[in-house]
Amino acid sequence: MRKLICLLGLAFVVAVGAGCAKPVHKDWMAMGGSRSDATVKMGYVWNPQNEKPETSQQQAIDLATQKCQTWGYERAEPFGSTFSKCTSMSYQPFAGVVCYQMQAEAEFQCVGKLPPDIEDVSNKVTKKK
Repeated sequence: MRKLICLLGLAFVVAVGAGCAKPVHKDWMAMGGSRSDATVKMGYVWNPQNEKPETSQQQAIDLATQKCQTWGYERAEPFGSTFSKCTSMSYQPFAGVVCYQMQAEAEFQCVGKLPPDIEDVSNKVTKKK
């Protein structure tokens, strides 16, 4: 009986501990990009120990579109899927490896009108042939 009570107590502590992460709104931010490849990398970071990120896909598209428009493109479209990785971890006795910072990234393709200097290069190559 005593083992059962201890086991139930341990299960309760684990269940309560697993529910500690609170929903937190996270804004997307530019993490990188390439004008020549017409891609923008967006991302956000969070602490998985106490945060459960909530994001807006539309906010990511809008921000990526703004970045693409500075290069002369019309808009951005999601390119692939979002992936997450642990960027800060440590080893804790009895717990093993613990992640303290996660980073999610998504890539966007710039589409629409090409920037003028790229159009000029394309036209010069075509005219020489």
